[in-house]
Amino acid sequence: MSVVICLFGKNGFDRAAQGVAGAGRRLASELGTSLQAIILGTAESAMLDSIKAVADGVSVADQAELQAYQPESFLTAAAQLCAELAPQAVLLANDAYSQEMAARLAFRLGGSAAGDVTEITVHGGKVRARRSVYGGKAEAVIQLNRTPAVLWIRARAFDPAPSSDVNAEIKHASVSLPDTRTQIVERKSESSGEARLEDAQLIVSGGRGLGGPEPFEDLKAL
Repeated sequence: MSVVICLFGKNGFDRAAQGVAGAGRRLASELGTSLQAIILGTAESAMLDSIKAVADGVSVADQAELQAYQPESFLTAAAQLCAELAPQAVLLANDAYSQEMAARLAFRLGGSAAGDVTEITVHGGKVRARRSVYGGKAEAVIQLNRTPAVLWIRARAFDPAPSSDVNAEIKHASVSLPDTRTQIVERKSESSGEARLEDAQLIVSGGRGLGGPEPFEDLKAL
């Protein structure tokens, strides 16, 4: 058994990925098992070096078909690599790709899924996930009885993994991918020119109560 973290190479080792790695390391320690990392697509050396210092093993699937996100290809690759590792839990970040894959990956692995997780605990050998419900007015604790528990976690809800002397071996894996049933016709990427919310130390927001666009200039000054 193991705990697996599934990351996308193109995202790098950002704050969200650091949180996934930290949550995975602590969950693996609580379960008394190893932490295995799966990286889909090509990852920069800085990301690999960071993962090597956290996980006990790293598998990178970076063949040509995985350089651009395709739901079926990435899902198939993740399912194959996870099946080889016999995970008790699989953790993903909160990006759109991870949210799209989590429930489908759980189904393929015969497990159960939960999303927007802010806390992970273990009770009687079962993984429990805490998440906000009713617009943040309450919290639900979900026990995932079917293994593996596949969770995508909220950005910045978990601290990065503590420093360690781990230096995992990187394995370049080859997976068998299906013919894709979808075709990417065009991709557009637009920059907002602002800092990412996930990386902000302080967030100042305004709403309709400000009465118009002018007061937002005062908020920008903060």
